[in-house]
Amino acid sequence: MDLKPGEIALIIGGVAIPVVLLILGFIPGGLNFIGDFAMNRTTMPWLFFGGAALLFTVLAWRVYRRLRPAKKKPTAKAAPRVAPTPKFTIPQRPADKKDDQTS
Repeated sequence: MDLKPGEIALIIGGVAIPVVLLILGFIPGGLNFIGDFAMNRTTMPWLFFGGAALLFTVLAWRVYRRLRPAKKKPTAKAAPRVAPTPKFTIPQRPADKKDDQTS
């Protein structure tokens, strides 16, 4: 598998983030930082409007790509199909005249 660095980072994040949140969930008060950060009067507008801006950007990009699809990459011509040849041949016995005659 040829994975790009971004795909590797997504895989690591997809495993590490839920594991960390699960561990913090078992620690009493481990997830309190989420409420403290989200309900802080200085960070709340940044979170709300930042999330709204991110959502708008993603939806606008999807609408844009639906209206103007990206140009497709040229596909390479497929190689013609070649039947595999055996590495050896089974020797054939010569046909006899009596085999051709029917009774």
